Amino acid sequence: RRAGFVMDDDVDVVVVDDDGAAGGGMKTPLVGAANARASSSSTTSPPPPPPTTTTIGVVFKKILKTLWVLVCFTIVCATPYVAYDMYAHDYQLHTVAWFVAFVFVALSLPITLYEVTQHLENYRAPRLQRHVIRILF
Repeated sequence: RRAGFVMDDDVDVVVVDDDGAAGGGMKTPLVGAANARASSSSTTSPPPPPPTTTTIGVVFKKILKTLWVLVCFTIVCATPYVAYDMYAHDYQLHTVAWFVAFVFVALSLPITLYEVTQHLENYRAPRLQRHVIRILF
């Protein structure tokens, strides 16, 4: 905690107590403004990150992702019941199998396309991501 000190541009180093008091306790040296300017000119620091703001687009994306997960979960949970109902109403077994296969393919295609686009948008590790994209596609 660094409180209770005054920094002047003419002072190179200011020594302050850890509790901010004038005497006693441990002394901690702080770099003055003149040294901070000198040291910052010799090394370049990265620019500060932009402030994070919640936009309507970000909220909309989160809502859509949540809805998509709920829809997929509902379809996966409902598929065995529908398949059993089809079998109970004298559908042939291969027709029921084709229906179940169609449901899972219909769910996997949008998920795969989303994953590929996310890898392409955030292409930070090309040696790894090109193989991931190749496998997904």
